[in-house]
Amino acid sequence: MRDSINFDLLEESIKTGDYNIACENEYKLFVKSVAHRIIEEKKKVVYFCGQSSSGKTTTTLRLKSYLERLGETVHLIELDDYFLPKAQSKINKNGDPDFETIFALNLPEIYKLKKDINAGKTVTLPDFDFVNEIHHEGKEFVVGENDILIIEGIHAFNNRILSTFGQENALKVFITVNTNIELSDTSLRANDLRFIRRLVRDFNYRNSDPDYTIKLWKLVRAGEKRYAKGYIEKADVFKNTFLNYEPYVLIKQAIPLLKRGIETSHDIAYFKILLNKVSRFSQIDNVEVPAQSILNEFI
Repeated sequence: MRDSINFDLLEESIKTGDYNIACENEYKLFVKSVAHRIIEEKKKVVYFCGQSSSGKTTTTLRLKSYLERLGETVHLIELDDYFLPKAQSKINKNGDPDFETIFALNLPEIYKLKKDINAGKTVTLPDFDFVNEIHHEGKEFVVGENDILIIEGIHAFNNRILSTFGQENALKVFITVNTNIELSDTSLRANDLRFIRRLVRDFNYRNSDPDYTIKLWKLVRAGEKRYAKGYIEKADVFKNTFLNYEPYVLIKQAIPLLKRGIETSHDIAYFKILLNKVSRFSQIDNVEVPAQSILNEFI
């Protein structure tokens, strides 16, 4: 069941300087609670799954950092770094690259990674460059007997991944945006909010224009309909990553991108709908985003 927030009643609170800090503190408590559960229950593998634009990258980095401050040695494996280049991608029934399937990942390399970890070898993680679609060499490490592995990605709960890294002494965390916003005579659904996050992120960090983002979004949503429900049902922990003040941060950057989508996209209807909705929000200029906020993954 989704949360629903009436922003007509909330706007005045968001205009105060401390409201964003309260939202961030609640999220910080979530990260701390997961970290303490991992230590108390002696978990050695943490699977971090979530829908697109849920804030997986930032949340796992914060979790890793907090665990390390508590004295743990933690290694983060981001499944996105195992993406095959577009030229090697699986093709869906429409002839488009299918980035949502588990087979968009280089599974043989993931299996080899685990074998090398088991053998005590030094392993080198790839670092996938989404702009140029090439792999660079990333971090090197050796996994000690008492170290913690965090496996992060949309398919972190896929049985191929779970069976590779094991489910003994494991914790499965699922995060997503799970809030619908009601404002005056309009509403923004949770999927609208995730699309706005992705629209801004793809423009800022993945060299993607709005037309390309909406094409991928349709494939993302199709993939989520195939996988998301089954993944959610496997979760030990569920977290809604929506921050109540985030529309006033994201919308400012989203509006010019939505207008650009209307001008350049072959599929302008959704851009028009969203632009009409987000234009109802007040413009609040003094909303600060803390350095560790998940919003910095997008803006």
